[in-house]
Amino acid sequence: MIAEIRKSYPNVLVADAGDFLFRSIHLSSIGEEADKVAARYVVKGMSLVKYDVANIGPNDLAAGLDFLLDIKKEAAFTIISSNIVSTKTSTPIFETSAIKIVGGIKVGFFGIAGSGASGAHDRDTFSFADPQETGEKMVMELSKKAAVIVALLAMDRKDAYDFAAAVPGIDLIITTSQPQPIPVPKPVGTSYMASGDEKGKRLGRTSIVVGSSRPYMITGQVVPIGSLINRDPSLNKLENDYYRWLKEYSPESAGDPPDTMDE
Repeated sequence: MIAEIRKSYPNVLVADAGDFLFRSIHLSSIGEEADKVAARYVVKGMSLVKYDVANIGPNDLAAGLDFLLDIKKEAAFTIISSNIVSTKTSTPIFETSAIKIVGGIKVGFFGIAGSGASGAHDRDTFSFADPQETGEKMVMELSKKAAVIVALLAMDRKDAYDFAAAVPGIDLIITTSQPQPIPVPKPVGTSYMASGDEKGKRLGRTSIVVGSSRPYMITGQVVPIGSLINRDPSLNKLENDYYRWLKEYSPESAGDPPDTMDE
């Protein structure tokens, strides 16, 4: 699907608002190893389809900060967080922003994680800086570097609305899907807000037309991912490899093989 969009729209950036590794902020001791392996396959898949940037959400820290720092090394895309900071030094642990150039336009991304408690084993080593204060700081920094500013928010929808109302200067806010997708970008504060669907069931596609200085038109839609979509062969192989690993590790939880599995 992403490859097909790129064929029709050459100036494309692919981003994730966060919580892309794990389903919740806690990992069970029984399934922790399988969840960690699955997370590594997720990063491999996102790298294969050429994601550009992803924000860290609270769920992504469920396996611990050290695991996330390690998995970040495997990613072929930029992983950011503007407000996850070291408990000892209060300084950011990850890159706080990313500048991507598309069609000659500089697009600045920053990412905010909601302050929900994380189930990480090393929870005492990091904390979440205030979203609003961090957002205001990032907008000030990125406004000097980029023509378009995009905020990636991994937080409750109400908190996302409150954030949008409190922090001006953001052109587009991409937020996580709960409680439901936002198929058409909607005005919130001085920004537009959009989201796709959980676990890639539907992609959110937002188009931004940029004038001489700032964006002047933002439109979009949610694109279903169905059986008629041509699958990337490299992703098929990745899915099959994970299924084989899971079948050996935990046969009772492997379930039926993928449709693309050759046995």
